[in-house]
Amino acid sequence: MAKILVVDDDKLIREGVADMLRSEAQHEVITADDGKAGLKKALAEKPALIISDVRMPKMTGTEMIEALRKDKWGKDVPVIVMSNDEDTSTINDALAAGVTVYLSKLNTDRAALSQQVNVLLGT
Repeated sequence: MAKILVVDDDKLIREGVADMLRSEAQHEVITADDGKAGLKKALAEKPALIISDVRMPKMTGTEMIEALRKDKWGKDVPVIVMSNDEDTSTINDALAAGVTVYLSKLNTDRAALSQQVNVLLGT
């Protein structure tokens, strides 16, 4: 069972993803509602995987990932970004910051997210 951090300012999405991960694969899931809280939890809890939105208050997902990548532990943790923002520059900025996988919330179903999680966790 892996520890996964879900960071999203939309409570329905955050809790929906967390519930899916808990029920389908019995993962331990922790959550945060913005990038600043997400960074703090990531560095304290050291999850095996982070799933984050891009556009959030206080600190964007991209800014959180940039800060995370400066940490010795954080430079290697896999990060899935799930966002409704499909602008090419946003995607490129996230990838440049060190995102492992960028998914569209609109075009990603539970099975596709679960598959990405399994691939990144090696399960």
